[in-house]
Amino acid sequence: MSEDRKSESDGTQTHIQASEKFVDEMSELLCRFQQMNSSDDSRLNRIRHGISLSNELIDAVERAAPVDMNIFQKCFQLLQTEFSIFESSTEMQHEKLFVREIFFPLLDLLSKPQICLYLNDDPHITMVHKESYKCLTNLFLTSASATIKYVPLSKDDGVSRKYTDILCTMYKRVKYHLQLSTQIEQPIDCDHQTIEDILFFLWNLTDRTIVVRWMLDTGFVETMLDCLKITDLSPKTARKLIGIVHNISRHDDGVDELRKFDGLSIIKNFQSLYTDDCCVDEANLVASMAIALLSTAEEIRSDNKRMNRILNELLQMTMNAAEVSVT
Repeated sequence: MSEDRKSESDGTQTHIQASEKFVDEMSELLCRFQQMNSSDDSRLNRIRHGISLSNELIDAVERAAPVDMNIFQKCFQLLQTEFSIFESSTEMQHEKLFVREIFFPLLDLLSKPQICLYLNDDPHITMVHKESYKCLTNLFLTSASATIKYVPLSKDDGVSRKYTDILCTMYKRVKYHLQLSTQIEQPIDCDHQTIEDILFFLWNLTDRTIVVRWMLDTGFVETMLDCLKITDLSPKTARKLIGIVHNISRHDDGVDELRKFDGLSIIKNFQSLYTDDCCVDEANLVASMAIALLSTAEEIRSDNKRMNRILNELLQMTMNAAEVSVT
């Protein structure tokens, strides 16, 4: 046998051995997911275990060949089951310290380099890997959205900049997607769910006013306002965007940054584009509340008709809520 053929044969054998080893590793990982799923541990311990296994699963994806995706799907389905059970349980309301323990590791998972490359639409990611990262990203975003409202947060959390990179990656992906969808005049189906999940997560995250500082001086506010300028947003997307901007306006420093980028005028233009002046719907109401927070006392007095209409709507909403609670 010639030296070249021997070298080629050795290389093929090494590749086969590496492939077999990886399949064994994936099979072992699947076994651990199955053990987690069938364990008698509490839901809390199972979800804790699931997050740990998720970290390994993300790392495994980039080494997986198309033939290995069957094992990935089985692992993902077991993980999805555990997350769904946890999100639907009442334990989140009563185990807030544990929810905090879960929330930040979810952000750490979303910050993994592989997830960031997917969100950045890196052209070197194969389609099969992209689909895997998409499934994991959407799952983590949904779970983070469900848990953030129960997480106890401190002043120290408010000044943290640990997650700046992943948040910047998220909002840039949203802007790119929405602008591209406008250019081709239809939604990009393969990315649509991820974009909606990102927006829902950002909406819930900014509702916790203490962490609005995470988004300031990063380009986030300017980007959200740029998205509000897009003239053919879907009603669901428009509602999430104005909800995010309204949440930013509830923070004193957020108000300053919104003003810096002419937020008041942009929100008013958004309101005229996406709402009917004769009918104050939810998006219109939220936009009006943001306008009120950004306006000076003099500006509010000069727009007395609009503000009275909004106050009447808020009063009606309060009365309706009271009636529902009584019944």
